[in-house]
Amino acid sequence: GAEPQPAPVHDARVKALCVLDGTPNDLEMVPIVQQLSADGRFNARICVAGLADDGTHALRRSEGQVDPDPEIRPKDPAETVSVALGDMKRVFNAFNPDVVLIHGESPTVLATALVAYYQEIPVARMEIERPSNMPDEANGRIINRLASLHFTSTERAGMDLVAAGVPQDRITVSGHSRVGARHPDADGRNGDACACIAEALAGLAQGAGPPRGGDSANSEAKCRSTERHPVN
Repeated sequence: GAEPQPAPVHDARVKALCVLDGTPNDLEMVPIVQQLSADGRFNARICVAGLADDGTHALRRSEGQVDPDPEIRPKDPAETVSVALGDMKRVFNAFNPDVVLIHGESPTVLATALVAYYQEIPVARMEIERPSNMPDEANGRIINRLASLHFTSTERAGMDLVAAGVPQDRITVSGHSRVGARHPDADGRNGDACACIAEALAGLAQGAGPPRGGDSANSEAKCRSTERHPVN
């Protein structure tokens, strides 16, 4: 008789889907993505939203590109999000993520948060820095309500989220350096912050409560202590 075939090896890694906005601000996500890719606990997939020639948001992936039907040229923002929803549903069905990390407020990012919400997949959001006189976009306000966890670079940014209605226990001050930030120990701080973010994502995927951060100077120590005692 035929020799028995070995059972397929179960991949116990956390499937982390990272969806970025497709803007220069995505550069601050590079060390975080590198951390997830190097961390043996994760199977990370990276998606970047991009603008197609007709003004709709395409979805570029590491193994190829998914574009909306060229005959569909939505002008209304709701139609644009609808196209992005179709793209993201295909990505979710193919990858079946355990946790989602998003950055930005594009229609693709909003569609990602919506699909994850309805599939009961936890969403973590890397907060973008905006001038104090710039109001939140509608997409951003919706994403704030859908995200289970918000990573901010500073205590002030966390306070702004609380003022916008985000529960304080959903906010973690990771202390990661923003694009163009200058600090004598920026590389070291970013390394600690990226490790903290990876730990929080692993906990979120396993159903643990979000860790709380403190001010940026002490975020590493506080994040580590709260990771051992997650807030439910």
